[in-house]
Amino acid sequence: LQIARVRRAWTAVRQNGLRKEKRNTVSSVAEMDDLLEEGTLRDVKVQFWKRYKIKYPVEVNPSDQLLSRCYREMEKRLLTVFDIWKVKTLRHQVMSTKKRKQVGTDLYMFEDEAEEKPEARKVEKYLSLMYTYLLALSIAGASKVQGAPTEEAFGCDATKFVKVPWDVLQSYHFRASRTAMLVPEASRLTWLEERDIEERSAWVSQY
Repeated sequence: LQIARVRRAWTAVRQNGLRKEKRNTVSSVAEMDDLLEEGTLRDVKVQFWKRYKIKYPVEVNPSDQLLSRCYREMEKRLLTVFDIWKVKTLRHQVMSTKKRKQVGTDLYMFEDEAEEKPEARKVEKYLSLMYTYLLALSIAGASKVQGAPTEEAFGCDATKFVKVPWDVLQSYHFRASRTAMLVPEASRLTWLEERDIEERSAWVSQY
């Protein structure tokens, strides 16, 4: 009888813990797309600029929402295989209009209006959006790693100094661009998407 009671108590404790963990996971995922506070968002951008001293046009720069998501994914160690076709640039953020949708009494949500003429999916567009996404990862991960050396010599491994070095991600993009051109045009986009998802899935599992 005592053993049965202990087993029931143990089962109840486990189920309660799993339910709590599930609620926390759902909450964390829902918060991923929320914008960072203005001060934090600015600090993230300034940190990237201080290291690389470069800035990009609005057609290349990631939107604040994408940047916020990448930052949270790395901070919470919940990196995902983000859909490249959903990447939005800063230009899209400035030019897009928000549509207010009522979801309850005195409760509204804002969402982007659908584009009238969606662009055709091409390799060039995929590579362009990939570049913006990789840039967002690099901006969000421009902070120093713990225990980084005090001096950074020419040609040293950048991964020892910052979380997500921009030169490493650019090398990935250059490799993807170069290798994709070796594939027949008819199957080039499909090949690129499959290899990119496979590669970034490895990033997620290792991170």
